[in-house]
Amino acid sequence: MAFSNPFSLVIGTDTFVLKRVNQDNYTAEYLYTGTGFEVTMKVRHSYESKKAGVTQVDRHNVDISKTIFNVDGTTTTIQAYLVVRANRGTDPAEVAKYVGALCTVGTAEKLTISNRDLSL
Repeated sequence: MAFSNPFSLVIGTDTFVLKRVNQDNYTAEYLYTGTGFEVTMKVRHSYESKKAGVTQVDRHNVDISKTIFNVDGTTTTIQAYLVVRANRGTDPAEVAKYVGALCTVGTAEKLTISNRDLSL
């Protein structure tokens, strides 16, 4: 999975152009710095440990965070992340179907967040 540099990330109606600030091994980190806040995206790829008689699993993580630097010196962080696991060698098109389905569950039109409860 390759991401462009810079990477345009759309959150709601806002587009943030994140620059890659780190790339090593199987991890990439992107950053956008605004006035009083920053948006980061981390992308990681790994293989889960092999177990005897079991096909190895590919693991992909995407983590998006927005940190707001409040005037009182505190911070407020909003974070969302996605983990995709599939047996090594699984057709990427098949995996993409499940990622797409998960993304439709998370659309703003279908989620109601109030207080600490998340309901569909």
